[in-house]
Amino acid sequence: MVRDRGRLLPKAELEIAGLGGNTQSVLALVDTGFTEWLTLPPEVIEQLGLIRVSEEILTFGNLAREAIDVYEAHVFWISEWLSVLVHQLPGEPAIGMELLRGHRIEFDALADAEIDVEPVVPTSSE
Repeated sequence: MVRDRGRLLPKAELEIAGLGGNTQSVLALVDTGFTEWLTLPPEVIEQLGLIRVSEEILTFGNLAREAIDVYEAHVFWISEWLSVLVHQLPGEPAIGMELLRGHRIEFDALADAEIDVEPVVPTSSE
């Protein structure tokens, strides 16, 4: 759903499961400028009991670089559970391009418009 709070924000609801079986629904911003899978704030990571798997240096839009903790989670995406990497960042959750890989996303830039995500069937030349 595209939300309008003075600016249009395309968001999708995700069901996320920690390794211990805890699940939580989150509303995540679709962020085509984020090249990884998913971001979650520290409090959601703690509630889900996610396990830290690594640290990664991210470069932000203002060219600042920062070491970020990375966790593993399971996300219900389209019609299946996927194992994904989650970068811990404050603020609202965000869906990155790695989760969108191999999918088409369409929405109208209007308040309350729906977001449609569907797998793309690659042609034989791809």
